[in-house]
Amino acid sequence: MAVLEQLQKLEPNLKVLFVGSGNELEKKILQSSGFEYVAIPSGKFRRYGRGLVREVLDIKTTSQNIKDATRVVRGIRQARKILNGFKPDVVFTKGGYVGLPVGLAAAKLGYPLVIHESDSIFGKANQVLATKATKIAVSFPVETYQLPDRVDRSKLIYTGNPIRGSILSASPAAAEKFFPFDKNKPVVLITGSSQGAQAINQVIFSSLENLCKHYNIIHLTGERDIERARFMHHKLPAGLKTSYLPFGFLQSEMGLAYQRAEVVVARGSMSTLTEVAAVGRPAIIIPLPSSADQPSNARILARFGAIRLLEQADLTELRLRSEIDQILEHPEATNYLIKTFHKFYKAYASEHVATILHKCATKTGVEN
Repeated sequence: MAVLEQLQKLEPNLKVLFVGSGNELEKKILQSSGFEYVAIPSGKFRRYGRGLVREVLDIKTTSQNIKDATRVVRGIRQARKILNGFKPDVVFTKGGYVGLPVGLAAAKLGYPLVIHESDSIFGKANQVLATKATKIAVSFPVETYQLPDRVDRSKLIYTGNPIRGSILSASPAAAEKFFPFDKNKPVVLITGSSQGAQAINQVIFSSLENLCKHYNIIHLTGERDIERARFMHHKLPAGLKTSYLPFGFLQSEMGLAYQRAEVVVARGSMSTLTEVAAVGRPAIIIPLPSSADQPSNARILARFGAIRLLEQADLTELRLRSEIDQILEHPEATNYLIKTFHKFYKAYASEHVATILHKCATKTGVEN
């Protein structure tokens, strides 16, 4: 969405077809976009870092992967029909599993294909599409990536990770109005991104009353846990209810949440990391252990002193409070954290990716 905002400035008559998986959250986000939307079958390859033998011997995981492989084949067939009907000038995918059948169909049909890799390690979909892409936009410096020999490294362009303009345009007054907290306590934003993070949520729920005695909390739970969060809010003592504001997820208001927060506690997805770096907030990052990329993203940033890294295995109420208080009580160290983190944000990433797409679409050439 951030890239498309910029692409519309370059091409006012831009026509967009958004191909997705059809899940409800995706539909909700795209309802107000005005873009044409279609859904296709797609599937993901499950891997949990247990080693090849254990992965293969896990019958449930293997059967799910086989089932999803057939969905990908069906998705490629449908994507070819969709692309033949729409006849795009360029195809853009962001590395999600829905992008794999679309990208493969685009390459087969000869349409220019631009992919973007958010993370420090190429995801499975992008590992496949990298050999077929016209250009590959990446969020980390090009030399960071270890790539197979069959991938042409000259295709990589260091653009940074695009974020929505609304993230940076939020005003303090609007943020205070949307999140009307008691000013005597610091504000902590806890987010598991759009899907939520159940392990983090569990720690928050089990210690909510105590946490609310010390902090004002904006809690983005994900849709699965929002009803429980509302119940927990209802159970709080009357004097603490105003210190806890739970949401399933935020869209246009996310910039207000960052503006209001003094500390951010989050997972390690590159989208979230980029947003936090952009707004200049100190972050405690708890990467999802089973993720292929979140631990790597977080460890790279932690090595530079850009974030405070908290492993999920070490997550308790006491450890979380200790990490938050370290940030709040040591302003000099926190300022260093913020400045270092902000260096990883490329301010014109959306414009850069949009320019690449426009040049590929108009066949005017693309320079790094």
